[in-house]
Amino acid sequence: MDPERWVASTRALAASFVEIAKKRSMVVGVDDFDACDGPSAAVVAAMADAASDAPLLVVATVTPDRRMPSQACD
Repeated sequence: MDPERWVASTRALAASFVEIAKKRSMVVGVDDFDACDGPSAAVVAAMADAASDAPLLVVATVTPDRRMPSQACD
């Protein structure tokens, strides 16, 4: 997917989770975060960043010794 398109989609999806969390507390769990693709990891990161503005808890697990999505190009 073209990054120009998924950046806006990422922000919109994260904003949707935050709006829902403002109405009802929410926990989002992500298993194997290290296996996420870039756009999915960006949504999780945007939600975690926005969590200070809403009752939203984002929990992500990783497999030890696996590369994180941000390290995939290293």
